[in-house]
Formats: sequence, C-alpha cells, structure tokens
Amino acid sequence: MNRKAGCLGLSPVYGLENAYGYGRSLSVWLVEKGYHVKDVNPSLAYDQRKSAPMMRKNDEYDAYCVATVLINQLHALPDAKPRDNHWTLSQLVNRRDLLVKDGTRFKNGLHEQVSIAYPSYRRFFSEIDGKSAMYFWKATGTSERETGRD
Repeated sequence: MNRKAGCLGLSPVYGLENAYGYGRSLSVWLVEKGYHVKDVNPSLAYDQRKSAPMMRKNDEYDAYCVATVLINQLHALPDAKPRDNHWTLSQLVNRRDLLVKDGTRFKNGLHEQVSIAYPSYRRFFSEIDGKSAMYFWKATGTSERETGRD
C-alpha cells in the first residue's frame, strides 16, 4: 500500500475510533512509524451507523463507518496525539478506584465475620478498623468455642 501510494504522490491516513482508549497502543505504534493518524470520535461512527436503513453492529461494518467518517470529515478530525502522561494518570486513577472498592469489600467481609463471633462489638467500637478495635482483635483472637473445636 505504501509503494502504490508513493507512486501516486499520496500518503495513507489512518482513522482510529477511540485512539486514546483501546486503540491507544495501535495509535502510538502508527505515530512512531511516521504515519498520519486521525482520531474518529465514537459518536461520529455511531451516527454514521444509525444513518443506514437497517442498523448493523459488527466489526466489519464498524470499520466501514469509521472509514466513511474519515473520508467525509478528514480535515475536521483531530490528529491522534497519544499523551502518555494523561494515559498513565488515568491508569493510576482507575487502579486507585479498584483498590478503594476492594478495601470496602474486605472491610464489609470483616464486619460480617466479626459480627458472627462478637454480635455486640458495635457497642464497644465505633469503627471496626480503629486502633482500639484492631488491638482487641489481635489480643483476644478466637476462642475454641468460636472456631467450632471442643
């Protein structure tokens, strides 16, 4: 394709839907190789897909819609310029959100287990993971009765 385009004095332009999300890796690779890459907003491809009499949703038709948008709006579409700092920060924020959710899930699981062994623990500790509660859990452990051993 590059040889044929070179003979005609043309250069290929690649259009990627969501070049900053799932298409980021391909976008970075193409830009590093010196290709011209345009970012096609997913809503534009969706509008193109909706304009057909019968809406289809498959990879081949999605590619057709992105190509049609690229051809029709070539000069209006922004260049894909993957920003590593922005991408890295968004990955860190997503990771932090997952850690917070896991922490909440583990804390709720601890609450459930402790409330079985110590049904009235809430009267003594306002927070299940507070300093005094953690010292109590560490110092008392579980008795033979609570583990089911006789």
